[in-house]
Order: sequence, then structure tokens, then C-alpha cells
Amino acid sequence: KLEQGHYLNFFINKRDFDTPKEFWNPRKVFSNLKSNNLNLSHKELIENLHFQLKESVKNKMISDVPIGVSLSGGIDSTLITSLMQSLSNNPVQTFTVGFEFSDFNEAIYAKKIADYLGTNHTEVYLTENDALSIIPEIPKIWDEPFSDSSQIPTLMLSKITKNKVSVSLSGDGGDELFCGYNRYNDGYKLYKFLNKIPSNLKKKFFNSIFKLPRAYLYKILKNLPLNYSDLMS
Repeated sequence: KLEQGHYLNFFINKRDFDTPKEFWNPRKVFSNLKSNNLNLSHKELIENLHFQLKESVKNKMISDVPIGVSLSGGIDSTLITSLMQSLSNNPVQTFTVGFEFSDFNEAIYAKKIADYLGTNHTEVYLTENDALSIIPEIPKIWDEPFSDSSQIPTLMLSKITKNKVSVSLSGDGGDELFCGYNRYNDGYKLYKFLNKIPSNLKKKFFNSIFKLPRAYLYKILKNLPLNYSDLMS
């Protein structure tokens, strides 16, 4: 395995490889962007980000095979889909997996986005048995075990998508770059708050707070005495 942002060359004839080299470092990138953008206004920063995202999507759409996009209705996949549609003269092909359980079903949001953007939308609802049937195939498909439960709907969505297109874009990675889920900020707020609690009381605090219903836990997190400047420190 390689560290993040590294690559190495493997020489087939010698059956050997060289020392891993770094090609991307998030800290360096952030530092350079910060210094280069100090004189830009908020509006200019937004316009620059929009340009970069659009160019990235445009480059990914260069293909000699049919192309589509996975659409969940969330911010990231919606952004990718809207940029693709703005760059296409024809309706973009979008694909969504729906579930019988309302707590996990994002298909209704994806349908609204697809209708708004005018995409050629494919929506398939899957059952509990569909999910169970794919589990035996998982070890043959993924490179290694991992704990993300989305691997099951991802496999299902890929099979559906492959019936119509050969290449499909997605919004994966956007949340990590732009903190797309509230839990990123909530978790950091909780971390900052717990550091203020004496060590001997932390275990009791955890045992008590995580017995609360999730709705109450969210309310507690939102009302912690921290602000935006705390998150940036």
C-alpha cells in the first residue's frame, strides 16, 4: 500500500519498484491556495471555484462511450449533474437506487433534481432480498474489506448503470472536501467540548449522553458553546 498522495513505478522486467514519490499534498495545496487567494474577494473566490469544478467535469465528460452520472439528490451529486447538464446539448443520463425503507430512501430527492434539470432519469427500487443476494459477491469485487455499508447499493447501482452507459461520474469525495455532512462539524465541536471535561468524568459523560435518542443528541451538539472561529482554530 502507498501513503495518500504517493505513487511508485514498478519495473516488470526487473520485477522491482523504486521509492514512492509524493505527487499531491493537501497541506501544501491549501497553503498555496491560501497565499494566492488572499487578495481575492468572496465573489471572485466563488467564481473561481465554479470555474474549476466546471472544467473538471468537462474534462471527465470527454469519452468515446456513453456516459452518465449517479444521482442521489444530495449536494455533491446534484452539483456534478447540474454541471454536466449545463455542458450537454442532450439530457444527461442519471441513475438512482431507491429503497423500501423511507429512512434510507434518497430516490425521491434525486427524482426532484432530475425533473428540475430535465435529465434522462433511471430509477430502480431495490428490496431487502436484493441487498442480501449481493453480499456473497462482495469479496469477489472489492479489493479489500471495508466498513462502509454503501458498498451494497453502490454495487447495485453500478449493475443498473452498466446496462445503459460505460462511464458514470459521481459526487464521491465532495463531502470530504467541503464538509457536506453536519456530522463533520458536529464531531469536531464534540471533540473540542470533551477536551474541556476532566479525564475522570469523560467516561461517565459518554455513557450518559449516548443513551439519549439521536434527536436529543443533535440538539445538544447544536447548542454547544462553540462558534465558527472555534472550528477554525
